[in-house]
Amino acid sequence: MTIGVVSDTHIPVRVSQLPEALVRAFRKVDIIMHAGDFVSFEAYEALRQLSRLEAVAGNMDDSELVSLLPSKKEIAVDGLTIGLIHGWGGPADLPGRMRAQFSSDIDCIVFGHSHVPYTRKEGQTLLFNPGSPVFSPNQTFGLLMVENGVISGEIIPC
Repeated sequence: MTIGVVSDTHIPVRVSQLPEALVRAFRKVDIIMHAGDFVSFEAYEALRQLSRLEAVAGNMDDSELVSLLPSKKEIAVDGLTIGLIHGWGGPADLPGRMRAQFSSDIDCIVFGHSHVPYTRKEGQTLLFNPGSPVFSPNQTFGLLMVENGVISGEIIPC
């Protein structure tokens, strides 16, 4: 199974639409996970048209999205559990703060907020931030692959 992962799209504040490289890649995934800061409901709808969408609200999302989406959630995928959360505060120890929001036996935590890609395995848990497809210099999204009970992640430049 392949999961497209994105965060901090900030549409239409930073850009008017999703990058074409991201759209092409996400048309081929089984699930899309967005870790918050769509900013507008239109960005949410654009991703929903590409594949099954799992999402949480971010600190910059409009009131319609905040009322629709939870601040964090857990998603079961092929026998594994993925935690999805946006994040808050400064970049110092953002992964640690996100880790503390979920139980110790979770398989993966997807988060955003910093706009900086991050992938690190801590014990049995993969911590994964896809970065942002619209903020320089990174302009990235991610792919998670789930195969035979193992999850791995890859950061993709736009």
